[in-house]
Amino acid sequence: MRILVLALSLLAITAANADQDAEIARKAAECWDLPVGTAGLSRAQFDVTLDADGFVTDATVLDHKADRTSTKVFVLSALRALQKCAPYRGVSGTRNVTMDVSDIPPRGGINPFK
Repeated sequence: MRILVLALSLLAITAANADQDAEIARKAAECWDLPVGTAGLSRAQFDVTLDADGFVTDATVLDHKADRTSTKVFVLSALRALQKCAPYRGVSGTRNVTMDVSDIPPRGGINPFK
């Protein structure tokens, strides 16, 4: 019975962490400006380290190599968004965050060509 309770507790913690990681990605997407020349790239996954105040102190990209300039620019733009939108309140430690361009909210910019 104790093992079952422990297993359920672990599942709840894992689910809560995944929710927090997804919330970090959604918040950072609001600050993400996609660079020109990165068409076809859509996701970047990071291990992101946050301090006690929720600021990014380190990050390691997990699913891309800097073998092409466009890939490197894309990954760096995602990292800048993570840093720009910090702090992430109530979250610290190392988090697994997947930045996805589909999370970028539509922006209703000003049309100067009226």
